[in-house]
Amino acid sequence: MSKHQTAGVQIRSIVEHQKTRAVRLLAANIDSASAARITASAGRPIAKSLMPNSFPDPVWLGAYDGHHLVGVIHAGVPGEAEHLADTIQRGFPVVGGLALFTKIVQNCTKIEYIAVAPTHRENGIGAALIAALHDVLLADHRRHARSVTAYASSLDAQALFASAGYTIGQPQKPIPPDFLEGLATTWRPSVFLSGRSGAWAYRTIH
Repeated sequence: MSKHQTAGVQIRSIVEHQKTRAVRLLAANIDSASAARITASAGRPIAKSLMPNSFPDPVWLGAYDGHHLVGVIHAGVPGEAEHLADTIQRGFPVVGGLALFTKIVQNCTKIEYIAVAPTHRENGIGAALIAALHDVLLADHRRHARSVTAYASSLDAQALFASAGYTIGQPQKPIPPDFLEGLATTWRPSVFLSGRSGAWAYRTIH
């Protein structure tokens, strides 16, 4: 991870005992509604139970200025996969069933959160975190095609993801289903900035 450095800041994995710090940094630098949902847990327990030996681990990467954590990116299997797994376990019919679920888990990653401390913004740290995440995903043998998504809730976030090669969807529009192997996404009507709602960002890495 050390190849990703900018402005003297190094990108590396966040170890377990540092995740509480990461959660605090995220909570202080994103909108309050999203902050309330942040957790340092592995997440997706139902989905993981369907693939106990091959379920991709969530990714936590930090930007460190010396020993100080100044940026965080957190990504994992999309939450929609958890809902699909729950439906399958309950025995309800699902078009595509377990095959669709497996395809989503192996092919799709969602960036849950990304934040940089105010003292370290405008130094390329957000872009470096995204690039480092892409490298981690490409190195993980449990992931096949690498479709990456993020919900960009502000114009600044949309600009960041666009600069990293992501397509920025239209406000209030889901990601095209064919991009996510048939996975349905939703837009969030509660998020607005400067008269615009947030938008999905998505790209394929390889």
